[in-house]
Amino acid sequence: MVDALSTGIVARVRQTVNTNECSRCEIFASPFANVSVQTHPALTPLLRSQIYYPDTPSAADTWSVSAVESDYLWDFAVEQLNPTWTPVLDDGADGHVVNIGQQARLIMIPSTRTVIVRDCAEKKVYIVGRDVRGLFVELYRVVRGVHTASAINSGAMAFHSSSVVRQGRGVCFVGDKGAGKSTALLAAATSHLDGLSILTNDKAFLHFDRGLEILACPSVVNVGTGSLLALGGDCVLKPEFHYRYGAMTYLLLDLPLTEKLSTDDESSAPAKVVLLPEEMRRALDTSFSTEGRVVAIIESDLALDEPHSRFELVLDADERANLVRRNALIDWTNHPDWLGLITTPPREESVIGRLQEVADDVVMARLRVGRDGIDVTRGLIAAFTSSKSPIELGTAIAAGPLPTYHFGVYARIVRNGRLLCVKKTRGPYTGLLDLPGGRPEFAENWEDALRRELMEEVGVNSVSTAGCTRFSLHVDFNTAGESIDFHHHGAVADVHLWSALSEREMSSSDTNGWEWFDIGSDDRSRLSPLVRLVLDG
Repeated sequence: MVDALSTGIVARVRQTVNTNECSRCEIFASPFANVSVQTHPALTPLLRSQIYYPDTPSAADTWSVSAVESDYLWDFAVEQLNPTWTPVLDDGADGHVVNIGQQARLIMIPSTRTVIVRDCAEKKVYIVGRDVRGLFVELYRVVRGVHTASAINSGAMAFHSSSVVRQGRGVCFVGDKGAGKSTALLAAATSHLDGLSILTNDKAFLHFDRGLEILACPSVVNVGTGSLLALGGDCVLKPEFHYRYGAMTYLLLDLPLTEKLSTDDESSAPAKVVLLPEEMRRALDTSFSTEGRVVAIIESDLALDEPHSRFELVLDADERANLVRRNALIDWTNHPDWLGLITTPPREESVIGRLQEVADDVVMARLRVGRDGIDVTRGLIAAFTSSKSPIELGTAIAAGPLPTYHFGVYARIVRNGRLLCVKKTRGPYTGLLDLPGGRPEFAENWEDALRRELMEEVGVNSVSTAGCTRFSLHVDFNTAGESIDFHHHGAVADVHLWSALSEREMSSSDTNGWEWFDIGSDDRSRLSPLVRLVLDG
C-alpha cells in the first residue's frame, strides 16, 4: 500500500511540475556534469550568485532540474504517506526517502516542505515546494548533489581544502580544524591581487586530466570571528553588512544574522560567521572560479605566538601521499548520497596513487603560521600563481626568506616643490619617509581607504583625488639590512588638500609624524623604495 501511495505522489509531482510554467533554462556546468535548471524567474539569478559553476555546457552528461510552487502537494503527501523522519542530508537534516523501482526516488524534506522526485531514466529531478525559500534551498542542494555524484562516479576524490586560483593555477590550503584554512582564503580575497579568484572554502574534488586538477563544490564560507577581526572585518559581525550585500539570498537560506558586536566586549561575538559567495563578490570585489590546475598543496597549522612563519617542503613520496590522504574525505558517511546517484564507490587511493606523476609540477609543503601569516600567505599565493616553475619557487622559498605581499593605496601630495611624507615606525620601511596611505580595510574601497589613512596619519579630512596609478616593486633588504622577499603592490593617487595639516604630532599604527621632503634634494637615503619610485616617475 505504501509503495502504491508513494508511486501516486511521484505521479502528482511530475504532473505539478509539467503543468506549471518555468523560466528559461539556466546551465550549471562542470567537467563531469551539465545541470539545466528551470524554476521561478526570480530564483535563477539568486541561484547563479551562489552556485558559481559556469554556464558553458561541457561534453558531460546532462541532467535537468525543474522546481515549482504548490499550495497543496506537501500537505497532501504528508497526509497520505505519514512519513518517518530520519537524518538523510549532508548536514544531518531530516527527510523521508522511498525508492520507486530501480530508477525513481521520492524524497521529502520537512525543513523546507518540499517533495523531490529523482528519475535516473529521464536524468531529471522534480522539486515541488510550499514556498520560494524551500525551492531555493533544495535547488541549491540538488545542483551541488548532481555535480558531486558525477565527480565521484568519474573517479574524482573529495578533498577538504580552501583553494584559490589565478592564471589557471590553483593553490590549496589544508589542515585540521582551526589550522587557518578560512583565514588563508580571506587573506587571499582581501589581497587585491590581480586576477585572483576564490575556488572553495571547504569541499573540492581532485582529479587527473592533463595534470592534477581541482574542481570546486560551491559553498558558503564559515569563518572564525578571530580571523575576521585580524583582517579588519568587524563589519561582518553586524546585520547591516548581510542586509546590504547578501540581501534576499541570506534570508532564503534561513541563515541567522549576527547581533551587533559590542565595542567593549569582543567575547560577545559569535565563534563563526557565514559569508555568502555573493557577499564576498560584492563587498570585496573578488571573483569565483570552479577549477584550476593544482601547483601547490600547503598544510598549515597556527603558531601565532611565534613572530615569523616557517615553510618546509614535503619531498618524500610516501609523505606527499599521506598529506593528501589526511585531507581526503574518505568517510563518505559524513556526506551521504541522499539523491542516490553515486554508482561507483569513492576511490581515493586511485588518485593518491598517481601523485608521483606530478611530483615535478606540484609543490607540497607545511606552513607554520606565525604572526606574519597573513602577509606570508598572500606572498605564497602570489608566488605560486606566477608564471615561474612551482618546484623552483618552492625550493627558493624553503631556503628563505619567505615571500610577503602587501597592497596599499597612497597619496602623492606636492606643494611648492615638496612632497608630503610620513615617518614609518614598522615594517620593511621602518625609519624611512614614506607616502601617506595604507591597506584598505575589509570591504573598503580604495578612495575611502585613502581618506581614512590621511586622517589617521596627517590629520586632514577634506581632500580631492585625481588619477590613480598602479605600481609594483620588489624589496630585497629592510632598513636593518636583513634579507627579505617583500612584494609591494598598490596604487598612488594625486591628492589635493582642502584643509590644513594637523599641527600636532600625528601617530598611527605604523607612522609617527609627517614632514615635507624637497623634491629637488639629491639626498634620497631617507626615502622608502616607494617614494623613490614615485619621484623617478
